[in-house]
Amino acid sequence: MRQDLAGVRGRASDGGRVEQGCSPARPRQREKVQMEAEDVVGLVVALPLLGYLVTALIRPEKF
Repeated sequence: MRQDLAGVRGRASDGGRVEQGCSPARPRQREKVQMEAEDVVGLVVALPLLGYLVTALIRPEKF
């Protein structure tokens, strides 16, 4: 019985079969470093914002 996977297509040479257990390609080292930099920037923005929101919840009369 053939299982259809939404949005996944095999190569035309193998009849469109999708092999189970295939792992995605690993990102290049440069892309990994860029993602880590984006994570750090997001953390630097998110932590002060979280602190502000928690402070506004605890002491709303100051805001």
